[in-house]
Amino acid sequence: MRNADHGHGGKKNGSNISEYSLPFKATARPLKVPVYQTASFHFEGIEDIESVFSLKERSFIYTRGGNPTVNALEDEMAALEHGKAAVAFSSGMGAIAATLMSVLKTGDHLLAADMMYGCAREFISTILGRFGVSCSFISPDSFVDLAAHLKSNTRAIYFETPCNPTLEMISIRSVFEQVRGKNIKIVVDNTMATPICQTPLEHGADIVVHSLTKYLNGHGDVVAGMAVVKEKGVADILKFQTMCLLGSCLDPHAAHLVSRGIKTLPIRMAQHQKNARQFIDFLRSAKYVESVNSLSSGTIKCSQMKGVGGVLSFKLKATDKQICAILRRLQLLRLSVSYGDTEWLINYPLRMTHRIYLHKPGLSEFGKLSRLLRVSAGLEDSRPVIADFDKVCRSVLSGRKKRI
Repeated sequence: MRNADHGHGGKKNGSNISEYSLPFKATARPLKVPVYQTASFHFEGIEDIESVFSLKERSFIYTRGGNPTVNALEDEMAALEHGKAAVAFSSGMGAIAATLMSVLKTGDHLLAADMMYGCAREFISTILGRFGVSCSFISPDSFVDLAAHLKSNTRAIYFETPCNPTLEMISIRSVFEQVRGKNIKIVVDNTMATPICQTPLEHGADIVVHSLTKYLNGHGDVVAGMAVVKEKGVADILKFQTMCLLGSCLDPHAAHLVSRGIKTLPIRMAQHQKNARQFIDFLRSAKYVESVNSLSSGTIKCSQMKGVGGVLSFKLKATDKQICAILRRLQLLRLSVSYGDTEWLINYPLRMTHRIYLHKPGLSEFGKLSRLLRVSAGLEDSRPVIADFDKVCRSVLSGRKKRI
């Protein structure tokens, strides 16, 4: 595309008054990628648009299929994950849904970890099932030996690692070695680890999905998703045959905010992890804590992840009623479904993000989630947060009422 690819080329005879010339010399360029808040792009001739429709030229037609601000973010994510290309979505669930729909068809079988984000599990169980895709859910521990779980029609394996919210690890390299040459796509959700701590494509994954809402954006003001692939052709199918047709495109302004967040990702992750370690150390010494889940050790973690991440989970020696009382009284840990923000956040997964398991006490997942709390370490000093949490827990669990 000539002047049209940025939507503000030089004036032509009879052109609309909205067209204008660049207010700076051609040798001067914006330091940051501008927000191209436009729905469509204009062309000078049919030949120009034809080369774009036929994919001979990478340019822009309509923001649902491509936008300079969004594409810049996609390129940035592909580089972070060491992939060939990436596709942006309006949410993390949009990325998960479109990715699985692009690699599966009626009659196929999906193998997935039984511990995952509740909405992802519900999508697999209901939507994919409705369209004739069967699925088997297995425990993260079972991924060490997949032979008994693979079927002749298995075409994809999907899992989070670390698993949300139990932080169980799955070896991506082991999965890759077990399905090598079997025409099975490995899809990994890397939201919790981020590319700072883990790059799944380098360990054998075919597609990596993210909720950019979490650490990548990092400020709690955007809902967005991304899929990063190791093969460019897969990205074209994912974008033009799935995302565009489903309409789950990312808004340019949201893409700009995520891109801005990524610029401080390494610094933020260092602080998130520092605070998480301090909270973990405190929990391990607290007598009212039953167990702590973290990524501070483990063979898989050591070979696959760099760092401990910013999320931890734990169980208290408390009843459901006592836990609810603690959550209501906390002052510095905000009760929220999300994680990866600048603030300290706490979540009761079985009652919130993983409610799909709430009324299934027969499942092993229910036992793992029962009385489990998840904390997302923020950027603020951990000491007052720990003091507030300790004070509230001691008060509630000792039976003393809070003074007003």
